[in-house]
Amino acid sequence: MPATTRKGVWDLQEVRDQILNGEWELSEQLWSWGQNNAGQLGQSNTTYYSSPVQIPGTQWSSIATGGYFSQATKTDNTLWMWGYNVYGQLGQNNRTYYSSPVQIPGTQWNLISAGNYNASATKFA
Repeated sequence: MPATTRKGVWDLQEVRDQILNGEWELSEQLWSWGQNNAGQLGQSNTTYYSSPVQIPGTQWSSIATGGYFSQATKTDNTLWMWGYNVYGQLGQNNRTYYSSPVQIPGTQWNLISAGNYNASATKFA
């Protein structure tokens, strides 16, 4: 018997069961909104957004945000970063701001973490 839920609220057990039964398609999309003065929303601009906008691409698996920048991994274990970069925290060997996701070289990236002006990640051994 399906669980009765309010519109927009999902029973976690019901969602888990639907995923396990292949009834729920995971799109692995990434969405952001809010202040965007350094391009930290990944929209190739610095426009502020008061409602969710999709970050280009699919297959996103995790995200961490820092001081005006974001980093995310994809299901292929690649690492992507964008936004404020005055201290080189985007790992591009420069201090250029990026308003859309740029890939960090390599694959096998795993856990990610972001501070105010620094980023960290682990790789699979």
